[in-house]
Amino acid sequence: MRCWTAATRSSSDPTYPLIFRDLQHHEPELLPLHLTADGFDISALEARLEAGARPRLLYTVPEFHNPTGFITPAEQRARLVELAEHYGFVIVSDNAYAGLGFDGVEVPADYPLDSDLVVHVRTFSKTLGPGLRLGWLVLPDWLVGPVTRLRANQDQHSSALVQAIVARIVGAGAHSPQDGGLDAIAARARTAYAERFDLVAGILEEQVPGGVEIDHRTGGIFLWARLRESGIDLAAAQQLARTRYGTDAVLGRFFHRDRPDDDRGGLRIGISHLEPSQLRLGVERLAAALSDPEARR
Repeated sequence: MRCWTAATRSSSDPTYPLIFRDLQHHEPELLPLHLTADGFDISALEARLEAGARPRLLYTVPEFHNPTGFITPAEQRARLVELAEHYGFVIVSDNAYAGLGFDGVEVPADYPLDSDLVVHVRTFSKTLGPGLRLGWLVLPDWLVGPVTRLRANQDQHSSALVQAIVARIVGAGAHSPQDGGLDAIAARARTAYAERFDLVAGILEEQVPGGVEIDHRTGGIFLWARLRESGIDLAAAQQLARTRYGTDAVLGRFFHRDRPDDDRGGLRIGISHLEPSQLRLGVERLAAALSDPEARR
């Protein structure tokens, strides 16, 4: 099976890594869908399709892309659907971070539901809490039966208790949004995450040798930073961070399918689970590890 994975920038593009684990049982051939500064390289995609590439599936994180934070523009979503309809591949829109955009960030509508080749994947866990592990799918009719059977063969159904908790939270804001509910929780999260994002970005820029590049301040629950200084050994810095400074961050190599020993100078830092004071301390310690002479190549 061939499938596209929507990633960013160079020939070794970062993308959500657990999709590789989910697909490994089917031994797929992965074809990266590159992004440029202006979005997807649609011309390159069309060229490969015209040359005979026939993927079965296109996997993408359209909003606050994991790990980069990129948002797929509306016109590119529409064009990808046109290509899916013409060449017969399914688009899986894994929109886990929907609703978590920072103030002033414009987010287009998700991939349209009027196509029989678009699947929407959503979750409550990124907004309400990771322990809930509850989400939902929007499927074309022809996929409802197969996906339902697949789910039944895995774990039957989600926890009835978790479903009841989420139903009560969602229902709480149905008539009085100001009193609570999902929308109110998401609004508080957006404000908090934007403040934490700016806190982390400022510390890294100020305290890491050479500073960092952050392409997308859009929303979501993490920050993707690339070091400007090429002389820092990220693997050595991470080891120092863990053993000497008492902190950690996810290295860029985790998000690359090929050459997994190369970090490309990237770090992903989570901003959702620590209070600002704790986050400040952790990032300052990380900056100290990156500045440590023992982290030099």
